[in-house]
Amino acid sequence: MRNLTQQSQLGPENSLLARHEALFRVSRAINVYRDPKELFKVLAKELRQVVDFDYVALFLYDPATNKIQSAVLETLQGPGFSIPSDFPAEETITWWTYHHQEPVLIFSHDEEVRFPRMMANFKHYGVESACVLLAETLFDGGRRRAISTAARANYDATVANYRESTLTAFQQVEDNLVALRILSQEAQQQKEATASAQESLQIFTDRYIGGADPYLQVLTAQTIALQNERNDVDILRRRMDASVLLVKALGGGWTVSELPKTAGLR
Repeated sequence: MRNLTQQSQLGPENSLLARHEALFRVSRAINVYRDPKELFKVLAKELRQVVDFDYVALFLYDPATNKIQSAVLETLQGPGFSIPSDFPAEETITWWTYHHQEPVLIFSHDEEVRFPRMMANFKHYGVESACVLLAETLFDGGRRRAISTAARANYDATVANYRESTLTAFQQVEDNLVALRILSQEAQQQKEATASAQESLQIFTDRYIGGADPYLQVLTAQTIALQNERNDVDILRRRMDASVLLVKALGGGWTVSELPKTAGLR
């Protein structure tokens, strides 16, 4: 770029205001434009309001291949500028700024001694001064937007998984509480049925001893009583299973001493 520090013909206050307004428009353009060519057209137009220059260029450096690529060139006046394809990357200003993470400001190609071959290229194109900045924070091809989108998607997925886990836990707690309540009622009814079967067995046993009924009646009463006792055991097992599942759904934390005793579940 030429005449890098030349300000506009406005007064100091107006010039500062113009710079601030231009920088604001530049920052807004960076967020709006995603195509590098369109973005650099806007940058060239806005930056021209506060500094005089001939062109704005974007050079891409690939560390994997150690190559410099001229991606975008927006020329306002003059012949422009380019780097030969066979130019060593280590001798370019772009390579230096990437590895040192510092901008380079060149006021005159005759006074700059760090980049002799680049200064010869400057002279070839009639470039007097230049400013080379790291542009990865300005334009990254949508990488930051993709990372932000991925982070939001990951957050949404995490929230969805948490909500699903929470709803599942609530459902399991509710299901097992309902199961325990219903099984408690069944246990009471089955206890009464078992008592009635035992009473019937006793009656038929007495009648058999008295010779009033055959032993077949006793066997039938014993079968009914045994089936009711098995039902008692099955309901007790289901209540214990529901209690364990309830503890699991609540996240555990109960000690063995806090669990109901077997006798208390009958």
